Amino acid sequence: MTRKCACCDVPHTHIELMYVDSSEDYYCGFCHAETFYYADYDEGYQQARRDIDYNIYDAEASVMSFEGDPPDCPRHWGYLQACIHEVEKQNEGDLT
Repeated sequence: MTRKCACCDVPHTHIELMYVDSSEDYYCGFCHAETFYYADYDEGYQQARRDIDYNIYDAEASVMSFEGDPPDCPRHWGYLQACIHEVEKQNEGDLT
């Protein structure tokens, strides 16, 4: 059974979504972390940006590592989102 995230409207299986009592709706991990724990999410995002800018970690390798070990806190969701944005940016550059 699939449901859509209340925020980004992307379909997910019910296992991938988190139910939030206060809004009586379901959220994907990214939207849940960004909506309800923005400070932690943003801290993870900014940490990833620093790590990428200083070549501490490779964004693509980080994304692949999260596939095997999914994020378990808002900081990790933010970190993953920044890495995904970086990989998308690199791929756009490769296409031009």
